[in-house]
Amino acid sequence: MLSLNVQNYMCDQLIKMSESIQEKYLDRVHHNPFYAFSKTNSVAIKYMSLGRSFDSQLGNRMQKICMYSARETYGAENVPNFVFISKSDNNRITMWCYSYPEEYATKYGVDICKTQKVSKVSNSENLVDTIFRSIGGAHRDTFVSEHNIDRVTKEYKPEFDCEVEEIKSSIKDSLIERVFDCSDEQIKNFDAGKKSFPVDLLYIHDDAIYTFEIKIGGGLDTKNRAENANEVLRNEKFFSFFGKVYSYFGTCYNNAGGDEGTGDIKNTNGVLLRGNENIGGPMFNIVSEIPEMDGKILVGSVFIDMVLPDTSNYQDFIDSFVKAFEDSKIEEVINNL
Repeated sequence: MLSLNVQNYMCDQLIKMSESIQEKYLDRVHHNPFYAFSKTNSVAIKYMSLGRSFDSQLGNRMQKICMYSARETYGAENVPNFVFISKSDNNRITMWCYSYPEEYATKYGVDICKTQKVSKVSNSENLVDTIFRSIGGAHRDTFVSEHNIDRVTKEYKPEFDCEVEEIKSSIKDSLIERVFDCSDEQIKNFDAGKKSFPVDLLYIHDDAIYTFEIKIGGGLDTKNRAENANEVLRNEKFFSFFGKVYSYFGTCYNNAGGDEGTGDIKNTNGVLLRGNENIGGPMFNIVSEIPEMDGKILVGSVFIDMVLPDTSNYQDFIDSFVKAFEDSKIEEVINNL
């Protein structure tokens, strides 16, 4: 069974998704060009106004849920929101990681599972300020609300500034530093990487770093599939300095991939799955075009299991998600639009 924290987070994300769908539908429906031709067909109007939004939002919410589950499984400190990396002249790379504490979600309304970001930096001088800027506005809003004021006046500024310094001190103390002595090839791979880029999911476990490109909504048979695959390979090269790096394409397509999410994991045509079920779809055949993707494509049960503790499994995740989906009343909201 999933932890109560993960179950509650699932439900919270789907409720927010339900609210967002309703808000965006009301805003967009009359601007849809098909509205003029479908006034008597509410189903068509809903489909044209919601289809893309629903698909995209479900993918975003599932990505957050997977990150939250990884925080529970590996510890929040090993699923960083910020990854800063600096290279020195002596083939040495330093990496600093920072994860939002759980309390920031309740105290400041911070999205502790927003997309993780990797950035190259020259040194550690401005890291604390960079991280604080991401929550500074939320802290200010909380401060003025708690003191029932419109803005931080001169009277309250000393107290406000004191809180800011306390937060910055906490951020500094929570930064985790790792230093790596690298080969020329690892430095070359690092230099070739982008200055800053998002990662769908990244975590550190047993002295290894894991990165994932996640595909949950939409179709795998898209023109972007080669770029998705190349992103997986670029992440693997970029983080080669870590020593042990595993980069995957994680998907919820094909669900269990055979045996209902149980049984041994097998490599079939480059795809990691359970059982012997035939895996279809162009993304699952990308290995024939890009051989380096062999063993880096995960069906749903294999991917989800990687973000769950040993006490839970894929079916637990699906059961909890179905319940959260029902409790969020998304279908009811859509039917009533």
